[in-house]
Amino acid sequence: MRPTRSGVVVLASGPLLVLLAWLFGQPELTVAAAMLVATFVGCAGFVLVRRPRLEVDRRIRPQRVTVGGSCSVRLDITNTGPSKSAVIGLRDVVDGRGQASVHLAPLEAGSRHEVDYRVPADRRGLHFIGPLTAEVEDPFG
Repeated sequence: MRPTRSGVVVLASGPLLVLLAWLFGQPELTVAAAMLVATFVGCAGFVLVRRPRLEVDRRIRPQRVTVGGSCSVRLDITNTGPSKSAVIGLRDVVDGRGQASVHLAPLEAGSRHEVDYRVPADRRGLHFIGPLTAEVEDPFG
């Protein structure tokens, strides 16, 4: 798990507010610092508990493409977790040049969903697709 930029700012603000509370004699800032740290810890716990357990199968059709053509990539995603998933962001790196991104609605336990996207073949040679990463955001983003 890696916190977002806003999560790092929230976490770093806690000690800064404690320092300001001590410097300026404002105990209310200590309460605000505790709230910020508690929010970060709660959101981190939410993400850990809601971490998706997915099984993904990637199929590429056709395997060979001429320059100027494109191929279709199909992701078959199955929620293998014991409960309904959170909203999941999937990001698939395409040939190290770009990425295909999609957000999935919550999947029931054991349910399956298919996602398709196209990859253009604008040059000759081997094109690599992957790795696929899945991300879950906390309620505060």
